[in-house]
Amino acid sequence: MIPMRKPVEAIGQRERGVAVAIPSFRTRLGLAFRSRLLRQFASYALVGGLATVADWSTFYLGYQVAALSHPVALVLAILVGGTCNYTLNRLITFRNKSRRIIQQLAVFAVVSAVSIGMSIGVMHVLVDWIEIHAMLARVLTTGLMLFVNFLLQKHFTFGIYK
Repeated sequence: MIPMRKPVEAIGQRERGVAVAIPSFRTRLGLAFRSRLLRQFASYALVGGLATVADWSTFYLGYQVAALSHPVALVLAILVGGTCNYTLNRLITFRNKSRRIIQQLAVFAVVSAVSIGMSIGVMHVLVDWIEIHAMLARVLTTGLMLFVNFLLQKHFTFGIYK
């Protein structure tokens, strides 16, 4: 007879006389946070939060104080937030040590241009068609673009030149 191991977690089905341990949610969550991709995404989100503060502050000042149109205020905000985002993600999230900074900045500029176009499109739909206030539309656009930008920056900006 095969001795049964004493499981640490809850016991699941028996296979060939051996109890199979089912990892708890907490254990699975801990393993997930150990994955490099998830750590990078968490760091990217944190860095993005800091860059978003710079971005939203610029958008608010441009749109509310300087009375710029929302597309112009949006472009300025993305440029300021993007500069913060690039620098902090290069140093902290992706720990990129490439010496090809000019080439990397060119890729970053292209990825950012695509992101700006997508953001302007989403803002246009939300503000002009659905008639949501521009600040709320900016919050919704930022949430959507978080996931899109992580993948674009990881695979293109910081993935090509390592």
